[in-house]
Amino acid sequence: KYLNQGLNQNQIIQIKYAFDSYEPENGLIDLNKLKSATEQSQSKEKIEKYLGKKEKMNFDEFFAMSKEVLLEETKRFPQLIIDKDE
Repeated sequence: KYLNQGLNQNQIIQIKYAFDSYEPENGLIDLNKLKSATEQSQSKEKIEKYLGKKEKMNFDEFFAMSKEVLLEETKRFPQLIIDKDE
């Protein structure tokens, strides 16, 4: 479902690890935790715009947001490599 969307398998796995790090309950993460964690991110504005007034997010929504941010970052920083060991 998530392959062939511009990301490799390791990047998809890293997005899943990131989602799980927010301790989802019933398949949803609390966006207050995400907002706190991205406070110092260069992508903070883009993330906040994507989140809007939502309070919870499922993995599909998190994946779509993360994919957009990650693809933008790899365009800005072509040397950026995400692998399974990061």
